[in-house]
Amino acid sequence: MFFIKVVFIALYCLHQADSFKVKFNTVSTIYLPYTYTPTPQFALDKDAAEQMAYDTTEKIIYSIGNTNIHVIDISNVHHPTILLHQSYDHVDATDVEVCGDHVFIAFDNRTVREEGFIDVYKVYNKTSGSLDLVHRIIVGDIPDMIHPTKDCRKVIVAVEAEPYIDTANSKLVDNPGGVGVITFTDSNLGGYTYKVVDFGTFNSRFADLEQTGVRWVYRENGNTFANDIEPEYITFNSDETKAYICLQENNAIAVFDMQTEQIEDIRGLGYKNWNDFTLDVSDKDGGIHMREWPVYGIYQPDAIKFYSHHGVEYLIMSNEGDSKDYAPYFEESVRVKDIDLSSVFESNATVRLQMQESSQLGRLHVSSVNGKNSTTGKYDQLFTFGGRSFSIRRADTMELVYDSGIEIAHKTALLQPNLFNNDYSEGKTVTRSADSRSDNKGPETESITVGHFGDTTLLLIGNERPGTIAVYTIDERLSEIAPTFVTFLTGINKFDDTWENMYDRREISMLDPEDIKFVQSVDSPSGKPLLLVSGSTSGTVSIIEVNVDVSQHQANDPAFDVFQ
Repeated sequence: MFFIKVVFIALYCLHQADSFKVKFNTVSTIYLPYTYTPTPQFALDKDAAEQMAYDTTEKIIYSIGNTNIHVIDISNVHHPTILLHQSYDHVDATDVEVCGDHVFIAFDNRTVREEGFIDVYKVYNKTSGSLDLVHRIIVGDIPDMIHPTKDCRKVIVAVEAEPYIDTANSKLVDNPGGVGVITFTDSNLGGYTYKVVDFGTFNSRFADLEQTGVRWVYRENGNTFANDIEPEYITFNSDETKAYICLQENNAIAVFDMQTEQIEDIRGLGYKNWNDFTLDVSDKDGGIHMREWPVYGIYQPDAIKFYSHHGVEYLIMSNEGDSKDYAPYFEESVRVKDIDLSSVFESNATVRLQMQESSQLGRLHVSSVNGKNSTTGKYDQLFTFGGRSFSIRRADTMELVYDSGIEIAHKTALLQPNLFNNDYSEGKTVTRSADSRSDNKGPETESITVGHFGDTTLLLIGNERPGTIAVYTIDERLSEIAPTFVTFLTGINKFDDTWENMYDRREISMLDPEDIKFVQSVDSPSGKPLLLVSGSTSGTVSIIEVNVDVSQHQANDPAFDVFQ
């Protein structure tokens, strides 16, 4: 088909101590149109491939993006084929999941925001070539993520309820965020009940929660803390008795009891002291300049993933960061150069102004809500968005046991300097757009997947802006969790041409790896472990073979899942 082209990325061969070697080989990439009206249209930055789900039985990927769903056959990993595309009006597709013989697709309703919905389909019918709708379930304002239990009888919905502008009444509407629960009454998913649990009971507890780093951002017009909460990402613990739900902008994790179907707790994630690390805070400093700054990072993870190590439960978090900006009604993000710093930073006013120059700290985006002295109106502290890292925390306490610090940016500077804090910029070459996100969240770590190979866990972290995937390993024989950096994967191999020219030649992929999934060899069409990458900005779905070689000790491990 004319919109399919295979792209190869250089092989990577790396070592975990003297026993673990891994190679990644991109065997194919499929380019998806963002619209079919009036004919298939292709372009960068159209969110054509936002999220995906993989049917291990039928070897099919369900990819959603913009207003479309694509059903892609990957039974031949070298030649993926689009079996079906289906477009919707006045919606944004937000998530897709496969469970058993059903497909769940979530939609933000752009006409009536409060009536976001989930369509439940039977899996793709190869005989009729159709997706057959079973239910349309109204779930609320922006169902950002859906997560079914293993038996498919219960689906948890992150009802984000991000504020929207009501143009007819010229106002900003911020509905309460919530946790939706779809419960199916039989194994065939024939009947269901639905309810939403909101965060109203936590309004009176905010003063205590704030001490742990929980944020209440938009407070104007009587907006409550419960309305300000925006649930986004969901993961279950191993026995599915608890759901952990990321409240990204609020810098917190909600704990949901699956038996009582109540929100058990909200746990703050604290702040990252950038005095302990180095970072590049300016896109106007002429290149890569990393140093310590008197700034705090708001972790604000996007993806979270449950992980068990030596009998202890943890959450892995990608600390992307996000601000609440709804011009002209409310804008949280401000630059340091545009605010008044108090003498806490420097008693000499001239030095303070020098600090706020564009080549120094002045360009950095910070929160207008955190750090401002209510008496003086000046800022005693600066809080910037995201941790520019991934973290591992205890699930029971949210205690931080590991953070990658500035390693992702540092390794990018060493290994791929043209991609350092890079961002797609229309009309620019890749080289010219490097460093363009240093002032605003840096690499924006956003997606996570893991693969298990005997005594080694392969941890992959997707970074939005430069379009890279950082590869780490964790030695499971050690009681301490100590991820070791291995390499970067990227679908960008040329830097002296414009993004658009490379895209037109199908020389770019995996840009903004919004969703990444590891497929074990037993579930893979080729019999080899796979990494599936959904590039939102590039509108691509890439299939990468993961070839692993290990010591004889690990190869004899019956739990070892690897291509031999």
